[in-house]
Amino acid sequence: MTDAAFTPQKNTIQAVYYDGKNATAYPVAIKLSAPDLTFSLLASTDGLNARIHTYPIQDCTLDAPLGQGPRNIQLPDGGLIEIATTPEHRAYLLQQWPQAQGWQPRLHCAFQSSLHWMETHWSTVCIALIGISLSLLWAIKVGIPQVSERLAANLPPAVERRLGEHILNTLNQPALGYFADSQVPASQQQAIQRSLLDFCQQNNCPPHLLLFKASQALGANAIAIPGGTIIVTDGLVNLASSPTEVVAILAHEMAHLKHQHGLRQVLQTSLSGLVLLVLTGDVSSIAAGLPTLLVNMQYSRAFEAEADSDALVQLRKACIPPRLFADMLARLAAKQSGDAPVPELLASHPDTLKRMQPFLKTAPTCHS
Repeated sequence: MTDAAFTPQKNTIQAVYYDGKNATAYPVAIKLSAPDLTFSLLASTDGLNARIHTYPIQDCTLDAPLGQGPRNIQLPDGGLIEIATTPEHRAYLLQQWPQAQGWQPRLHCAFQSSLHWMETHWSTVCIALIGISLSLLWAIKVGIPQVSERLAANLPPAVERRLGEHILNTLNQPALGYFADSQVPASQQQAIQRSLLDFCQQNNCPPHLLLFKASQALGANAIAIPGGTIIVTDGLVNLASSPTEVVAILAHEMAHLKHQHGLRQVLQTSLSGLVLLVLTGDVSSIAAGLPTLLVNMQYSRAFEAEADSDALVQLRKACIPPRLFADMLARLAAKQSGDAPVPELLASHPDTLKRMQPFLKTAPTCHS
């Protein structure tokens, strides 16, 4: 609304006006006098300064203060008046705005007043930051793992299989350099398959597919992929002195499949990425592909401990000496060098000797 020309007076303050149609900032002088807010441009701009702009105060919104930032008055036509936060301007708003026919601005709402008080006191800001940090830590360490476990348990098996197929197809791309055709003789592969079949006849193995791959990038390793695929590298097969030793390692990977550790780890990482996306707005933080994530990730110690515990029980049930698993861990640790890839079996366990103890102490007898 516009009216006749108006001259800035003592009961006015200077501010900046945006008309909501473009980004141009217009210096203005505003006056608050019940029941209206009036202002006029201070500089000549298309003749606009020759008019008084008048709005009913009850149709305007005084935004809540944010720290020491400028105060904004939202106009009903989409325009905005920005007022610098100075002691004089703050006092003017507090004195003049509430006098508009008893209408109370947001500043005087109990919640907004409390919020402004907290924003302007370092003690409450520090407490809030500590609370947010602790909440974020709890979400990543406790909340997200629990949600991931429930999601994994309720996802249809077909979804997990499709995820596994996508991961496997991606990892098999020559350009990535993860896998090549295995050089392990077919007879040796078949011997390992038979030994694994004997193991599974004594245990309730989850549905699985065993694949042999050569991998310079991963070295001696075994990886359980969501959906039931287990990849054994030539390096691991060559490290073993018998098919039964390979199966001792596969017992650990079977436990990963049984408890859906791979799927849960992918879900945890994705949910953590979403949290970072919400906090930072950085899409690139979760844009990395899941296939390379699965190969390079390290299972949590809780996952590894659970897989070890299951492997120990199942090895005894299949009449396979548990110390074979410990022997393979010792060889993997001895083979590891500064530049060699760290096997998944060792990555989350810096104290390999401590991890081996249950397998070394358990009597090599069958347990059914």
